[in-house]
Amino acid sequence: RLNAEGGDIVILDPRTGELLALAGQRHGVAAPSATALTEPFEPGSTIKPLVAAALLERGLVRPQDVVPTRGGLFTLHGRTIHDEPHKGPTPVWLSLADVIRFSSNVGIAQFAGRLSPRQEFETLRDFGLGTATGIPYSSESGGTLRPPVAWSKQSQASLAMGYEMAATP
Repeated sequence: RLNAEGGDIVILDPRTGELLALAGQRHGVAAPSATALTEPFEPGSTIKPLVAAALLERGLVRPQDVVPTRGGLFTLHGRTIHDEPHKGPTPVWLSLADVIRFSSNVGIAQFAGRLSPRQEFETLRDFGLGTATGIPYSSESGGTLRPPVAWSKQSQASLAMGYEMAATP
């Protein structure tokens, strides 16, 4: 329906994290390898809840705390961050919960600024980004997560939106 060239599925036991099955398809046929382990991609908005968890765990935000939506545009260090329009009127302020609900780039960029670069990096690393899973598969990719010393001024916001990193399913 979305004209994807392929995809991967990973099935885990939610109690133990044990890998139960994985499969991949490319261009309408079964993938020739375990692409769910070998082909990293930018995870995008799936990272926003991890950043929210870091903020909540450190007491830097409460779920009802709000930030301005700025009309869906926020310029930070010379880069303009955009929100995708959603159905209905855009609230002037978004709570952390609504930032996740609406997948607001503007909101998560502002909230992420409450973390130090080290805190954000350690959170993402501790969630397993940038490291291999340990599954015994010779060509497994660990993805990429650069240390803060290699970040630009925009990296903290980019990482909070799931960019400037790569992960496998």
